[in-house]
Amino acid sequence: MPQASRQLVLVGGGHTHLHALKHARDYARRGVAVTLVSPEPYLDYSSTSARVLAGDVPASSFRIDVRGLVERAGGQYVRGWVHRVDVPGRRLMLEDRTVEWDVLSLAVGTEGLVPPELARDDRLYTPKPPGRMLGIRELLAERLDRVSLVEVVVVGAGPSGCELAGALDRLARRRKARDRLRLSVVELSAKPLPGLPARAADRVAGSFVRRSIELLVGQRVIAAHAGGLSLTGAEAVPADAIVWAAGERAPRMLVESSLPVDLAGSLLVNDSLQCVEDPCVFGGGDCIRILGRRPLPRLGSFALRQGRALHRSLLAYLDGRPFRPYRPPRRFLMVMNLGDGTGLAIWAGHCLAGRTVLWLKNLLDARFVRRYRL
Repeated sequence: MPQASRQLVLVGGGHTHLHALKHARDYARRGVAVTLVSPEPYLDYSSTSARVLAGDVPASSFRIDVRGLVERAGGQYVRGWVHRVDVPGRRLMLEDRTVEWDVLSLAVGTEGLVPPELARDDRLYTPKPPGRMLGIRELLAERLDRVSLVEVVVVGAGPSGCELAGALDRLARRRKARDRLRLSVVELSAKPLPGLPARAADRVAGSFVRRSIELLVGQRVIAAHAGGLSLTGAEAVPADAIVWAAGERAPRMLVESSLPVDLAGSLLVNDSLQCVEDPCVFGGGDCIRILGRRPLPRLGSFALRQGRALHRSLLAYLDGRPFRPYRPPRRFLMVMNLGDGTGLAIWAGHCLAGRTVLWLKNLLDARFVRRYRL
């Protein structure tokens, strides 16, 4: 292979960069050195988070070695968080070092919109990164064995919040301690799964009723205190643990780096996933907004498809070839694990639920992870 003369740095070892990491030799053949910067050397596949949280499978079952992928192609891995991108200086500022780049790709995901008074609360758990939720599994495993009642509140009844609530219910039942868990789900909208078909919302609401999961719709969290959460129009909800799955935004690092962003702080890119102000910077996944398009759903299926387009655009830029635009799919499939032994599939306004749906989801998840395993 030719001697590396240019530095390509991929920030984020999540779903969007998986395709580029698997095909990292494509860059090495062009004399480009690849560096991956990520807080963890592995990726916990988010589609399986509910199964891991429920204790159905160990976390390692669906863990992808992103460090191994980049090092296999002769690249390097740098562990850490990027605090700022120095665009004029072509440097990344980490806690303990700087990393220089010639071409940069940002796929840094999102962060939760957690109220400031909760941000440092020891009771708080968030879906991202997925490994953070393992803490609540350990908490429940310890407390359900020794106390008469554990109270958990999930804030947000979108797909993530509903899956996590179902997984917590399943975890307690596996430990034969469901009668010692009070589980509540708070949602600002009038129904769960806002924005998705009414039939899907009804399916989730019915599943919650059957499993004694309290669903508090039309409620906003207005304060957090030692006893729990205060809601609009309701008495305080007690909480030993709080799972915050309500809303997310691109990391503030993008704004603080003076990169071009929209009003929500998402990196602005064109339809080739190239930064609108700097041709050396690319982006993909949940942290971007394609100029002139509506925000895309923050789903793994979109991130993975974007990953292929992002890899294609990076190679085109390095070769000096014309770009092929990324065209988001008009329809998308979303499959949820409800935690009661069934799955819920949503496609183009249609819903299908049942055990077969969950079986198919688990099969596809396992097949996907095998594709990126070393």
